[in-house]
Amino acid sequence: MYQAYKMKLVQTTVTGFKLFEAEHSFSFGMGNHIAGDRGQGKTALSEAIIWCLKGCDLTGNVKGVKKRLANPNTKEMKVVTTWEFHTPEGLLNKHSFCRISTARSMRLFLDDEKVSQNDFDAWFGETDTLLSIFLPGYIGGIGAARMNHVVLSMLPAQDISQVMNSLPAETQTRLNLDELSDPLQYLQSLKIELGEWNDYIQETEKTIEQLLLSNALRGSSAIIEDDERKMADIRQQIEMLEEEAGPTFPEHITLWEEESKVLRKRYDAEVESWGKLNKTPVNGGERERFKRKLELDQIANRCNAILEEGFSLRKDINKNRAQYEEEKAEFIARTEQELQRLQIDLQMIEAKIELKQKTGHSFKQFPLHQKNLDDAKIQREYLQVEVESVQQFMLRYAELQVIAANRELSSAEILFIPRRGKVGDYTFHYRLRYKEREYYLLSGADKNRVSFELADLVAMTLGMVIPVFIDNCESIKEVIGERTQFFVTSYLPQAELSHEIIVA
Repeated sequence: MYQAYKMKLVQTTVTGFKLFEAEHSFSFGMGNHIAGDRGQGKTALSEAIIWCLKGCDLTGNVKGVKKRLANPNTKEMKVVTTWEFHTPEGLLNKHSFCRISTARSMRLFLDDEKVSQNDFDAWFGETDTLLSIFLPGYIGGIGAARMNHVVLSMLPAQDISQVMNSLPAETQTRLNLDELSDPLQYLQSLKIELGEWNDYIQETEKTIEQLLLSNALRGSSAIIEDDERKMADIRQQIEMLEEEAGPTFPEHITLWEEESKVLRKRYDAEVESWGKLNKTPVNGGERERFKRKLELDQIANRCNAILEEGFSLRKDINKNRAQYEEEKAEFIARTEQELQRLQIDLQMIEAKIELKQKTGHSFKQFPLHQKNLDDAKIQREYLQVEVESVQQFMLRYAELQVIAANRELSSAEILFIPRRGKVGDYTFHYRLRYKEREYYLLSGADKNRVSFELADLVAMTLGMVIPVFIDNCESIKEVIGERTQFFVTSYLPQAELSHEIIVA
């Protein structure tokens, strides 16, 4: 049996949390009675404890929790909880857990040393497990999947050899104790290997089908010779196309280019003579200046005539060159298109011939492929049987876990409901009952009793004695005497918040 009272909350100090604007300190024993009118902070106290340990509210929600829980008149929200831990050797250790929240930061301290949430979780376990015991009724509102996880975390471990001994002899012979130290991982490795064999079988079956089909389509030697003649003809067409030169560059364009160069030289010479004449001084009167102007105009006229002739020639050159380039581009595009078509036809015939040649050789491997397929199916069948054996072990392990857990419970009961899917895999589902009634049908008082029984179970399986906080209990007497630390709140009209230790 576990040692009782391994974990006990002895003090909580709350500042800036909901109704607790100023610092309030509470000292606790094993049994605690908290009383007061509505809005005095009874529920807020329980929420402060949970927020300190997990950073969430009483629903387990962390989103927007600062805004909802912080007192609007304070800049800092701070909760300190002090716990006593009793070791199996009888030693008593006391540790302080502190969470401080401001608008910009969140800090956690363990005995005044800054730590992380993981450090807190190492002491108090998972959030859902903690809240399912601390808050009676919580486990009924978290959904089936999370409830399964919580119940599973409470189940006691089983001796692997004893689980093996409870299985049929033929199942035991297929299993290895060493591999079952982590059955889920072993099952996953078997499924991965089984999947690989399935892939191999599918590929081999596809290969055999292709061999049979290819051999049927291979045809006679006359068909192969006809394909070879077609291939030679296409290669000859490709060679002829590659040797075809295309349109030649027009010779008259070359002659026009030379003529254009001559015109350029004539133009440059006329411009040079005009410049020299224009710079030469005029010796004489008006008659000589008129004569000079006439000569300059004559040179200018010759320059303009040369320019007009050059522009006209260049226009003809550009037009004929563009026409040549267009014809050349059309030829290249047409040739490339035809070459591409011929290359595709050639590749198809080459692949066809190569496939037929390989088919004749590959079909000789048909018996080997068939043998490999038969061997693979035998190996797959062996693995399927082994997977089934591991699943039977896991099912029996889960059954014995629930049986062991229910022995530790009195009126509460865990129902184990295994379901098998279409592919043969099991999924495990758990439900809670109390005195043969479903959990969701229970009254508040019965849900309180379930929390106390689950607290005892967790103490045995996880080594933690999680306290139970009962809000607005009708009778304190019904919980006094429990081995688990508990908190009971009572509604007292027009009374301020008060607390007393009823069990030290």
